Amino acid sequence: MQISSNVENNLAKAINNVSMPKKSRSYELCVKADALRFAKSYRESVKCYLDSIMMDREHQEAYLGLATSYKYLTEYKKAIKTLEKLVKIDDKNDKYFFELGVCYLCNGEPAEAIPHLVQSIVINRENLEAQIQLAIAHELVDEADLSLMIYNKLIETNPEFLKAYYNKAAMLMGMGNFLEASKTFFQLIKRNP
Repeated sequence: MQISSNVENNLAKAINNVSMPKKSRSYELCVKADALRFAKSYRESVKCYLDSIMMDREHQEAYLGLATSYKYLTEYKKAIKTLEKLVKIDDKNDKYFFELGVCYLCNGEPAEAIPHLVQSIVINRENLEAQIQLAIAHELVDEADLSLMIYNKLIETNPEFLKAYYNKAAMLMGMGNFLEASKTFFQLIKRNP
């Protein structure tokens, strides 16, 4: 019993000596901005993200949050500019390249989206959403053969990823290939009755 009480006393002393690092003002503003963005107060969140970035030019979460708010406000050019700054800070994060590609797609620039989506996939081959968006981008620049190849590869390697079936079938219908589209929809129904 004596050992147990000594351990408890030592633990209590250690807990009293531990202090949490003080969070920076930039971090606090970013947390506030995140809360505003989650509450769909995008304009207000932009102000807090910008203040956070002014205090810490390397604050990646603030850049990502700012770009996301701009995207929800449909200010895609501002989102793209922000994400381009972010990938200069960290060019190893697949999420940043993915978001940049999506913003280019939303801005009606699928050809500009392709290299960023490819880079996202190079960094993280498991990013199925980036692969779907890449297929969509290829479809939008009239490269249906590449798009079809991506959908087929997704279906082959990830048969449970139902979005690949749906997008492939929709693309085939748009091309007027109703027989192949119906076969793909049938495969989708077999996977998800």
